[in-house]
Amino acid sequence: MSITKRVFLIICCIICAILLTFNAVTYLLFRFSITRHLLTSHQALVEANLQLSNIFTQTVDKLVYQYTSDRQLGEALSAQVGQDELDDMNIRIALNERLAYQLNAEALLLNNGFRTELYLNPELEVSKLFSQQNTISNVSRVFNGNMVADREWYQTARNSQREQYVFLSEDQTQLYIACKLQNSAYTGPREMQQLNQSFGRMIHRVNALIEQVEQSENQRRESELRALQAQINPHFVLNSMNAVNYMALEREQDDIAATVDSIASLMRYSITEPDRLVTMDTELENIRQYIAVYVLRFRQDIQLRILPGISPSQVVIPKFTLQPLVENSIRHGITRQDAGITICIRAYLENDRLLVDVTDTGRGADAAKLNAYLRYEPVELQVTHGFGIRNVNERLQLRFGDAGGLEYLNYDGSKLIARLQLPRQNSGL
Repeated sequence: MSITKRVFLIICCIICAILLTFNAVTYLLFRFSITRHLLTSHQALVEANLQLSNIFTQTVDKLVYQYTSDRQLGEALSAQVGQDELDDMNIRIALNERLAYQLNAEALLLNNGFRTELYLNPELEVSKLFSQQNTISNVSRVFNGNMVADREWYQTARNSQREQYVFLSEDQTQLYIACKLQNSAYTGPREMQQLNQSFGRMIHRVNALIEQVEQSENQRRESELRALQAQINPHFVLNSMNAVNYMALEREQDDIAATVDSIASLMRYSITEPDRLVTMDTELENIRQYIAVYVLRFRQDIQLRILPGISPSQVVIPKFTLQPLVENSIRHGITRQDAGITICIRAYLENDRLLVDVTDTGRGADAAKLNAYLRYEPVELQVTHGFGIRNVNERLQLRFGDAGGLEYLNYDGSKLIARLQLPRQNSGL
C-alpha cells in the first residue's frame, strides 16, 4: 500500500473519530438537559401538590368550624321529634340543607367532588329520624350513628378530642376525613346548655381568629401557589433556550450564545424556589445577567458597583428583593437618550438592624410619594407590571414582621435611596 493511501486512511480515521466524539458529546449534553428538565418539573409538581394539599386541609378545617358554630344546624339537632310527622319531615330536610349550605360555600371542596355526611350520636333524640329503614344512601346527607357503630373510623373519630382521622376506601380510590363535631348551638338537656354556651363563645372566638389569620396569610398563599404553578410551563422554554445556545456555539455566534445564556439564567433563577432565601452574592449575579441583556438591547452604559460594607456573601435576603429596585433605577432613572447610569449597592449594620441601600446617578424621584404608594395611599405614580416595590415590601414584612420592609429617602435634593430593612441575623455577623 502506498504512502498516499496510508495517509488518506489515517486522515479518514481521524475525521471519523472526531465526528463520533462530537456526536457522543452532543448526545450526553442533550441527555443531561432532558434529565435535568424532568427532575425540575417533577420537583415543581410535588411542591405544587403539597401546597394545594395544605390549602385543601385548611379549607376542610374551616368547614368543620362552620358546622360546629351553625346555629340553625344546632336548633335542628335540638328539636323534639315524634310529635308530628310533618315537623319530623321538616327537621330531616333542615339538617340535610344545612350540611349542603355550608359545603356549597366552599368552592374548592365542591369543585373537587367533596361530599359531607353527618352520623348522629344515637343518644340524640333526633337520630331516630335517620334509621337505616327510612334513610336512602346517596340522597340523604344525615344518618344514624348506629349504622356505622362497628366501623373503625367511627370509633376512632368519636373517641378523639380534636384530631381528624384520615383513611382510604377499601378499593383505595377515595379519601375520607372523619372528625367529631360538637355544635355550639345545641340546646339539649338543661345541664348541657351552660357548657354549650361557653363552647359556642369559644368557637366564635376561634372563628374570628381564623378569619384574621386567613386575611394576613391569603395574599402570601396565593402568591406562593401562583409561583409554584408558574414553574411548570417555563421549563420547556428554558430548555429550548439551552438548545438554541448550543446551536449558536456550534455556529460560532458567541454574542447570540452569551445573550441566550443570560436570558436562560434569568429564567432559571426566577422559576426555582421563588421565595427562598439566598445570599446577596447570588442575587447580584442574577442582576448582572439582567444588566447584560438590557445593555445588549439598548446599548447604554450601565454600571453596578458594590460599596464598602458587609460582604455580599454574608448577607442573606429573599430572592427578588434587590432586582426590582435595580430594574426601577434603570427604567425610571434614565431615558433612552441618556448615555447610561451607575447603580451602587451597600449593606451595613445600623442600630442592630441590617440595611441594604440602593442608589443611582439617575434623575431621582419623590421619596414621600413612593412611601405613600407602599402604604396603598392614593398617589400619582406610573405603575408597571412585575414584582414591584409593593411586592418587595410586603414579602419582607410577611417573612420578618416589623423587622423587615422597604422605604425610600431623598438626599442632595431629589436623589433617591431605596433602603431594605432586615433583621441583624441576616448579616451572618
